[in-house]
Amino acid sequence: MKNSRSTSGEFSSPLEELIDRGLDDLLKLEEVVWVTSRHLGLEPLDEGVVGPALATVSDLLERRFAVVGNLYRRDDGLLGVRAWELDPDAAVARIERNWGELYRPENLDDQVWFELTEAGREQARRNQAGA
Repeated sequence: MKNSRSTSGEFSSPLEELIDRGLDDLLKLEEVVWVTSRHLGLEPLDEGVVGPALATVSDLLERRFAVVGNLYRRDDGLLGVRAWELDPDAAVARIERNWGELYRPENLDDQVWFELTEAGREQARRNQAGA
């Protein structure tokens, strides 16, 4: 994946932007939806964003740039993601099946989170370096 950030600092794809954001923090489903909707020129709650947001999730997982799971506090006191023991297709199906429940503000904090893998961090660093 080449660095496809434009000279104005914009990212050319939701995937590229999300792995860049994921270098500094965990990502939640709401952020995936927001970034995807912005790239499409939609509002985050538009029904038309569901399919593209799920495709972005699939991309993150299929490329092994991130794991998906639930938020937990690690032994060192920091927050992490306890990965679901699901393959990417099953994880996306779980999110899609529960979309109405998951994508509500009161449920976002403990439902679906993403944490970059080492492969995701490496790709983000390559993108930032312009490789």
